[in-house]
Amino acid sequence: MIDAKFEILSGVVKTALSKVESCSLTADIWTDTGNNQSYLGVTAHYLDEAELKSMALTAHPLDQAHTKEYIAGMLRNVCVEWNIDLDKVSVIVTDGGANIVSAAKNVFGDARHVICVDHSLSRITTVAIDQSPLFEILLTKIRSIVAFFKKSINAADEIRALQLKEVSSDADILKLIKDEPTRWGSNYAMLERFIKLADKVSLILLRYTSVQMLTGSELAAATEGRDLLQPVAHTITELEGETVSLSGKVIPLLKNMKRNIDSMSPTTEPVRQLKTMFQAQYERKFKDIEFVDTFSIATLLDPRFKTLYLCPLAHAKVLKNVSDMVQIANKNSTTNPNKISSFAPKAGSNNLWNFHHQMISNKKNFSILATSVNKIVIIELQGARIIFEP
Repeated sequence: MIDAKFEILSGVVKTALSKVESCSLTADIWTDTGNNQSYLGVTAHYLDEAELKSMALTAHPLDQAHTKEYIAGMLRNVCVEWNIDLDKVSVIVTDGGANIVSAAKNVFGDARHVICVDHSLSRITTVAIDQSPLFEILLTKIRSIVAFFKKSINAADEIRALQLKEVSSDADILKLIKDEPTRWGSNYAMLERFIKLADKVSLILLRYTSVQMLTGSELAAATEGRDLLQPVAHTITELEGETVSLSGKVIPLLKNMKRNIDSMSPTTEPVRQLKTMFQAQYERKFKDIEFVDTFSIATLLDPRFKTLYLCPLAHAKVLKNVSDMVQIANKNSTTNPNKISSFAPKAGSNNLWNFHHQMISNKKNFSILATSVNKIVIIELQGARIIFEP
């Protein structure tokens, strides 16, 4: 019955995918460590009228060495199996692994491949921590404390009892969190929760000799480390989501994140070391992010950002790219443009967007003129005339 149901539902999906004008794919190789089996996962994302839909197509077991040729063949097979025309794939997103990146570029071309920003951010954070031995020693000590509370029923009961004196219900009780290598942003989550409960943890550990609480200087370093990792964690959170398009936010978010981190002045050596390593990893991974067409065009066409985050070279390149796209669309219009007010992201609990609001307040003539002509939108942007189909 399951096989029969799969045949029916997969037929519906194949029909839908064969009719879409374009779609994007995400591809990832992951391993089921329990069974020591690796898989290639592929998900399709496409528009159904005005709704963005995602469909997990396959988790195909891999039974050969993960060479770029083998993975490329698998990607082609997935597209053939699900009636996806290769020419209709506008972009494919992968992690930064050399084999899957080469395979994706081989099948779809360099211009249609982008790396997963969330995965890359998480990866460079992990590498920066690995290259910061003093900060890694601090994290190891915190992990041992967290592990102690996870294993000791008495200690767990005590920290719960101390919290019950301050909160109204069990639902408000917090537990210590252990970071996980495969969970994005888990280093920050562990530090944030540990610092929130540090006074209670310290009080309880006075009665135990098997594990030592952080010293005052170590706790100060943990607090600065949490503050340094906070913009990264918030950026990863903002870039998560499957029902909205996020490409236009990538460049602004990354630049605001970096400005937040660059503006920090850690006083503890472990965090100074971490900051230096993270900045080096960021430059290695994201220094050319403005020149990735998928992201720069989406940023330009987002009324919140336009050219605010593009350097002159990237600005010129993206205007040329969009100008080339314009040649395909309607070229003439006689309707009167209607003024559309500019708008910006709302400030939340974090300060990722503070730099954006400062830029807006200092930017003159930050507005657009738009006209709709037969579902074609014409935008007047700083003297450039842009036409695109929404």
